Amino acid sequence: RAVRAAFAMRRKTLANNLASSFGMNKAAAAEVVEESGFPALVRGETLSLDDFVTLSHALKNRLATSV
Repeated sequence: RAVRAAFAMRRKTLANNLASSFGMNKAAAAEVVEESGFPALVRGETLSLDDFVTLSHALKNRLATSV
């Protein structure tokens, strides 16, 4: 789901795509991206498969605590 979200809308940053796809506000999505060790304005196409694993774990932790 994170990979699909990263490529949902071309030309948008990863944080914006995550916010749209996971129903998060943009600030929370940007925090998840930065907690994963990526710059705030990173785009999905620059991440490797291992980066997506790291991002997925951070998303899972964030979504689990917000429920």
